Amino acid sequence: WRYYWRLRSPGCFDQIRSDMANFDIHPPLYFWALHLWFSAFGVSLPSALTLNLVFIGVTAVLIVATCRVLSVPAPVIYAVVLTWALTMATRAADVAVRQYALLGLFTALLLFLTVLWLQHNRFGYLAAMAPVVAAGILTQFLFVVPAGMVFLAIGTTLVTGRRYGELAALVASYAAAGAAFMAAAPDFIESVHRGGAQAQPFSWGALPLRAAASVAALVETFLPLDPTYHADAVSVAGWLMTAAVVIPILVMVARWWWRNRHDHHTIALTSESVPLLVFLGSWLTMVALFLTFIDPQHTMRPLYLYFLTPFLAVRPAVSSLPPLLVIPAIPPLLVFPRPRLTLPPAALLYPLNSGVRPAPAPSAPILPP
Repeated sequence: WRYYWRLRSPGCFDQIRSDMANFDIHPPLYFWALHLWFSAFGVSLPSALTLNLVFIGVTAVLIVATCRVLSVPAPVIYAVVLTWALTMATRAADVAVRQYALLGLFTALLLFLTVLWLQHNRFGYLAAMAPVVAAGILTQFLFVVPAGMVFLAIGTTLVTGRRYGELAALVASYAAAGAAFMAAAPDFIESVHRGGAQAQPFSWGALPLRAAASVAALVETFLPLDPTYHADAVSVAGWLMTAAVVIPILVMVARWWWRNRHDHHTIALTSESVPLLVFLGSWLTMVALFLTFIDPQHTMRPLYLYFLTPFLAVRPAVSSLPPLLVIPAIPPLLVFPRPRLTLPPAALLYPLNSGVRPAPAPSAPILPP
């Protein structure tokens, strides 16, 4: 993908699609968008990161809009969105010149349309899902996970309510999405096979480690600092603060599921419950792919799970807890690490913008001309 940082032939979208299918493991939409962005603003690392900020900014707007549709109080909305914006998953998506920020945008947009449909039952919202689902899968193949969960949730509601006309509209919308995807990326199966080759072979010895990583990822996604690179007292304190907020939420979810495990009628799909239900279905699917060694070892990390975070941002906002209990639980995740998060990226971007060329190390594989 680094090859496409060098803008050689403006407008070469078919070449990008072909090369992604023949040599990479990702669909082409993000790289088409990056190509257009570089054509307008030039090829540079700050330019690429700015595009990520645009995607994340639009995602934040969609989260706010979803919360407003759900009549969430404004202080809770902004506290939750601020927390989401500064967690490790969102910041990792921002600094990676890859498709993850765009993928999160389409997840948030799909959630927004789902909530609108649950509240208003209008055909237009089902029809609007078609381009969103197609674009999401053209960004990352794993978008089929949340898209499939939304289809399953809405489809089950329509079948139980005997609303077969709307069910046909939902099926037609998803069929149109599949057709659009196939037309835009007809050779996608090559990328899928190449991505599958990256997975490690099944190992009973590694299975407990993967199971532990699956649980730890839920907490790690909300950490303010990456424990892989920050192993000091401040990072440990941040991990404990995050765990103190996230683990009780997980316990409440587990208790709710256990109480209702035999009574499926109490687990109704509503605009308030859909973020949690779709997240649980999507996360359990990701865990199943991880524990069966279909996904590579590195995928149970915040960057790769970022596309599920819009569901987690909306769900606490619509929880039954009063705002005076929700808001105080959030600032401990935000206060202490801010200078250490801001200064290193600033130190990286300043030389790139100022024209100063840093001296390469003696062992640098690429020397500046």
